[in-house]
Amino acid sequence: MDHDPDRFIAGIYNYCDRWCERCRFTDRCRVYDQEQKQLERHLLRGEDPDDPAVFMQDIADSLSEALGMLEQMAAERGLEIDAEPCLLPIERVSDPLAAQAERWGMRVGALLARMRTDLPAIGQDFAGQTDALSDREQGEVIQALEGVRDAYEVLAQYHLLIPVKMARAARGEAKAEDEGDPERSPVRWDDALGTAKLIHECLGKAAAALWCAAELSRDWQDEALPLAAEAESLRQQIDRRFPGHPHFRRPGLDELPP
Repeated sequence: MDHDPDRFIAGIYNYCDRWCERCRFTDRCRVYDQEQKQLERHLLRGEDPDDPAVFMQDIADSLSEALGMLEQMAAERGLEIDAEPCLLPIERVSDPLAAQAERWGMRVGALLARMRTDLPAIGQDFAGQTDALSDREQGEVIQALEGVRDAYEVLAQYHLLIPVKMARAARGEAKAEDEGDPERSPVRWDDALGTAKLIHECLGKAAAALWCAAELSRDWQDEALPLAAEAESLRQQIDRRFPGHPHFRRPGLDELPP
């Protein structure tokens, strides 16, 4: 199985939330497989994967591999790639929805910082009350703390991912509208729809996490509840702007190929 390339689901990584620890498809994801092999090579060599020099070399190797694949595809189509590539300016998306998502993510980041500061004291308060609580009440306290831990992890995972993916969806929409080639335009639009579907799901999980945080601590409510409401507002805007996203079938995530 480990050496069977047919096990990989083509493109599953294009519309995932990059949370490999909670993904049931890691054994069918080519990106995860490559990252694990890369990590094993570093460990065998005694290298620190987080070392800047090692990290930069990984990027260089990845770009070299991508260029090789591009050259192969071009050769198969009878095309030529210039030896000296033209360097284009970095493209930035100026989009109101993407900008709103970015501001939302920054505010969630501020709430996460506050939660990190407050949680030790909250835990101590709960610990000091355990003797006066019944077994059922103690279980409820433990459940609440576990819930807020999970909520924190969800928000930490998604508050940066959502703005990045929102910019990608907006970029895909814009390119689909401007694309002169009718055969390529549907590809751009499909990418926008798949990305919008991912964002919609992540925002739903983030909104639930924010409600959980608000229920645990009144001190967090003034920040968490408006953020939860805005997450739902962003979902509604996605529904209006990308109306076909619920019907987009993402490889593996929505339907598992044979």
